[in-house]
Amino acid sequence: TANQVFGRMSKSILPYMMAIHIGDRSIYLLALPVDTGELHYGFKKEETPSAITSTQSGSSPGSSPRNSRGSQEYTERIVQWGLKTVAVKGRLRVLSSTRLLAIEAASALAEAGPRVKMTHESALNPLDRGTKLGYLDDDDHEMEFDQRFEGGGESYADLVRRLEPCLLDIEGSVDPVLVISHVGPCRALRAYFLGYDVAKTML
Repeated sequence: TANQVFGRMSKSILPYMMAIHIGDRSIYLLALPVDTGELHYGFKKEETPSAITSTQSGSSPGSSPRNSRGSQEYTERIVQWGLKTVAVKGRLRVLSSTRLLAIEAASALAEAGPRVKMTHESALNPLDRGTKLGYLDDDDHEMEFDQRFEGGGESYADLVRRLEPCLLDIEGSVDPVLVISHVGPCRALRAYFLGYDVAKTML
């Protein structure tokens, strides 16, 4: 029980302490490819360069979807991997961002597997770069950890802070967890679980 707990203790630390447990479960981080067919900060789909580099975390499947067919194939590979995981582990918890490809992949997996529990979290969306032109997951090594992008954008510190509720969900889960997100959020979560300095990892 907790008594006379106030401020940050009641908002962050106490929920974290209540979420952690000693049970073992696998945590998979899937960073979606950059090119998902959506608008990318001023670049339309037809203006997208042909060479896009994507970052994948964990042992989840990955290929860069260039069109609707590629997106469907990508989703099918995630579903196949998820069903194999459910067959071995018994159940699977899926947390996804609210981007189109993430929703499609998570929804398809939940429909295919009756033991898959799905949740969409806007906190798992890419870093908001404000008015800066570029791609959703581009790295910007000139930015400071607490420096916000112009035009109402976020800083890397803002990204880390909004991931706290998702982290509590992951810590509190007793089932294997698949996070379908993007490079920035996956990098921050990976640093946390490996015990790395998150600020240094993001820059």
